[in-house]
Amino acid sequence: MYVYTREFKVGTFCLGLDPSGKVVQRFALPFDWNVSAGTIAHGRELFFHGLSSSGGFVVAYDPATGQETWRENVGFGSPVTEVSGSMAVLHSPYNQGAFAVVDLASHRVLKKGTIQGLVERGMAVVGEAAYFWGKKVDGRVGYLQCLDLKTLKVRWERTFDVETGVTAGLLHQGGRLWALVQGPQGATRMHSLDPASGATLREVPLEARLDLEANTRTVAFQNLMLVDTKGGRVLGFPLPL
Repeated sequence: MYVYTREFKVGTFCLGLDPSGKVVQRFALPFDWNVSAGTIAHGRELFFHGLSSSGGFVVAYDPATGQETWRENVGFGSPVTEVSGSMAVLHSPYNQGAFAVVDLASHRVLKKGTIQGLVERGMAVVGEAAYFWGKKVDGRVGYLQCLDLKTLKVRWERTFDVETGVTAGLLHQGGRLWALVQGPQGATRMHSLDPASGATLREVPLEARLDLEANTRTVAFQNLMLVDTKGGRVLGFPLPL
């Protein structure tokens, strides 16, 4: 097992642990990374995405030797990272909503961009698509965009009702997308979405309003949507397939 660690006034490191938890390997990462790093294992390499005073870098290492094998400045840093196959999507839910699509196998940054004009941003990768969501800056309209990871083009985008926004998700189950949606008041609602268009196929109100982070992720388990709410509570809701 490999973990990212930061030691105050010392530096940032990757630690290799054996099955008993004993540290058997340690190599340094860029010294001045000042935020938590996104960590990815792919093939025979480890990838880290962190922010330093000189930029936001994706760095690859050979864990057998601890040697750096690739480095690219994508311009931002964030621990929000999701992977589909060899494709990694990096996203900063702050500032300009920067994102980058990286092919880990070929060490290439395929696309960089921003999702501007939104607050409370979130991101999920489902299959061969990345989904970005948030509220428009006036806080009254929710927004959802689907980016095709094969073509690197926007498949579709949609807005939700006034004062309504996607707040957590997304899952792909039973040929549909599932997301949690809520406004400033009232109960949270579960939306079943058409993956081809983003249109709502079914809307199911939950019994209460959930206390969610803007970029909360959800997990599918045995026909349940599991969601982590503020305060450390994990809740499960049946998906009405």
